[in-house]
Amino acid sequence: MQKVGLGTVVWAAVILVGVIWLMSSNNNSEAPAAQASTPAAAAPAAPKPSAPVASAWAQLGPGMYVTSPAGKKMPVLMLTADDQTGMPMLLLMVSPAAVCQSNGQNISSDLGPLGTYYVNDAAVQFKGYCLVGKEMMKPANPPDMKTFMDAFSGLAPIVTVTTPDGAELQYATNGFLSSSAALLRAKLDKPN
Repeated sequence: MQKVGLGTVVWAAVILVGVIWLMSSNNNSEAPAAQASTPAAAAPAAPKPSAPVASAWAQLGPGMYVTSPAGKKMPVLMLTADDQTGMPMLLLMVSPAAVCQSNGQNISSDLGPLGTYYVNDAAVQFKGYCLVGKEMMKPANPPDMKTFMDAFSGLAPIVTVTTPDGAELQYATNGFLSSSAALLRAKLDKPN
């Protein structure tokens, strides 16, 4: 078992608080009410001006944005800055994760390669690690991270991630570019 530093524990606590907040905010959403159908002879209603689309990404704290897959709570998709480069990166997170617990204790360890995920049909190799009871998954190398990030930077409103076991997860892209830009601005504004 690997030892974990205080900074890692604090970072994990921030992530956990954010996930709890995200999950509680998802529980408060109401399903839209059913609309009655109008007879064919009725005059068409004047078009309503479209409201701005809300961002699918919620800020959890400085340098961290998250979104959940459509219709599910996990895995949460997290946008944060890479510790080494400071550049935005994406991670999938499952909390709590049975694979990251031993005898009722949360563990931190390397899970190694997780297999091939498909991001809008592009093959991306993922690796994983446990961080204080949470399973964190990210592309295994820089070219795969670029493929993952580029999928969210494109024009498609939804990115589909297919896991090695065939589960399909759909994440909304609206708000991704502004969240990424905010991470980059924070990096530029940060004193060296």
